[in-house]
Amino acid sequence: MLSLFLDKTYMRYWLAVVISHIGDGITRTVIIFLIAKLTSDPLMISIALFAQLAPTAILALFTGALADRFSRRMLMIYADLFRFIVVLLMVFVQDSIVFLLFLVVLIGIGTAVFEPARIASVPTIVGGDRIPQAIALFQGTLSAVYFIAPSLAGILIAMNNISITFILDAITYLCSAILFYSLFILKEEKNEGRTQSNYLQSVKEGVVQFFSQPVLKRLLLFLVPVMIVLGIFVSGYKTLLLEHFQVRALHFGLLEGVFGGGAIVGALFGPKIMKRLSPMRMVLVASIVLGVLMVGVLLLDIIAVSFILVPLYIWCTFVGIMYALINFPLANLFLTLAPKHLLGRGLSIFQATITTCTVIGTLLGGWMGSKLGIPSSLIIGGIFIIFVCLIITVKSVYRISKASVKSVT
Repeated sequence: MLSLFLDKTYMRYWLAVVISHIGDGITRTVIIFLIAKLTSDPLMISIALFAQLAPTAILALFTGALADRFSRRMLMIYADLFRFIVVLLMVFVQDSIVFLLFLVVLIGIGTAVFEPARIASVPTIVGGDRIPQAIALFQGTLSAVYFIAPSLAGILIAMNNISITFILDAITYLCSAILFYSLFILKEEKNEGRTQSNYLQSVKEGVVQFFSQPVLKRLLLFLVPVMIVLGIFVSGYKTLLLEHFQVRALHFGLLEGVFGGGAIVGALFGPKIMKRLSPMRMVLVASIVLGVLMVGVLLLDIIAVSFILVPLYIWCTFVGIMYALINFPLANLFLTLAPKHLLGRGLSIFQATITTCTVIGTLLGGWMGSKLGIPSSLIIGGIFIIFVCLIITVKSVYRISKASVKSVT
């Protein structure tokens, strides 16, 4: 895996994505903090998360087709330059929830174009035989970014440097665009297997071919309840920290960083765990443990008063680990199983479904949080995912037992 660092082409790709994601992480943290500062309604935080995710859910199917028809390199460059301009505009509207949410949606549109092109470029950059190593390295790096970026955001917020934060984020997109411009291997990428049909026909073909893959279809059906609960968790845990426990700006950034630190641990151990468990089982087990941790908020609410913030840091570490162990197998499984000519469109369908379910969970979590309280919404979500995963486990064991009986008879 570390041999990839000796590959100059991959290093430029890796550096471009890392720089861009550091800016993303800082801005996401600042946006959530600003929304929480401007309003105390938990539903508004969910709407802010919805604004970030909705463009991918709505547009991914169409932007993924772009990655199968046009230069992925240029798509990433244009998306970065677009987001560079949008983030600069945030400097002037940081006191307006409406304008902030509008600009967040625009960033989401840029990301919806960027991500399918970025992920679909991995096989070209590293070669098909090194995809698992590249995914593991990138997942670990991304987890490190999730540790660093929110911590930096917490420090900048504590120093009252919101404008500087947005400017720094804008610069990261510009640097990313310059690095992607230098990836000439993508410029020379062959169009083997790429569709030559018209755009809408290309989208339709992608949907048909994706759902003709039984493994991908089963994986998608399983992920629907998992991602809905992840949406409840993502909106709930941020609101839990800001509204329920009312942590200060610096601690919010550090707790987000600790979550990222847990994700680093999960990403590092993910490849080793996958040697013992199939990707589907790994997601199943991690989902059950995450559900237990969500139910554990009931206990957290009691002991956090006595031990100040120590339990929150411990809890964020473990949920970060489980979050990584749920997400790590997915990209690896998809890039390994999907046909090369279907990478862009297939990935967009995959992402659109996952993101849509996450958006539903985010809004549902915000609504439950405003009606029942944040701890209750997390506990309900945790119980639901444990129940779903146990049913799937029992059905799998029954199916295996039935197959064994048939083979004996």
